[in-house]
Amino acid sequence: MSRGLRYAAVTGLLVAAIVGLIGLRVYTLESGYQVRLRTTQMNTEPLILGDEVTFNYEIARLNLTTLPGDNQFELYDTVYVKLGRLPSKLWVAQSTHRTPPPVGPFEVVLKGEVVAREYLENVPPPVLITKEVTVRYGIERFSVPRGEFEAPSVFTSPRRSVIVDVRVNDQGRAAITGVWLNGQFYREPVL
Repeated sequence: MSRGLRYAAVTGLLVAAIVGLIGLRVYTLESGYQVRLRTTQMNTEPLILGDEVTFNYEIARLNLTTLPGDNQFELYDTVYVKLGRLPSKLWVAQSTHRTPPPVGPFEVVLKGEVVAREYLENVPPPVLITKEVTVRYGIERFSVPRGEFEAPSVFTSPRRSVIVDVRVNDQGRAAITGVWLNGQFYREPVL
């Protein structure tokens, strides 16, 4: 195989991978179920063309002693978190599972990865019982034009609430559609 043909093949594979990732995001945004999540903390980082906001969600730290479902997870395990809608139209964690659970009306399953664990204290070794897990869902970062979210005090004030709109598809994958801050909606570009 000639050198030029190899470069063309590698380039073609890279382009196909990028198109596939964009297609998966567009599919999630078009076919997903709208969910509204409350954040607990937010950080901004400057980028070349804008700022990137990193969110921590209420559903990121899950207390496995109070949530029904599976309660033993290792680091980097896949976890399926069943969310339910409150009357306020915010969504909260209802249960945790190792496999996708069935859902009813006003329920959706969000797929995540366990990135940290805390254990119950005063349990004799070698038994370790997981108390809390931190889950990453892939919806922690959001891009905005430079200067939109520069005032950190806006996000740390206990009276302020930042709400994130997310679309969740039937496989549990999620994509951010926008952020509500002080009554103003910021939309993230699709691409």
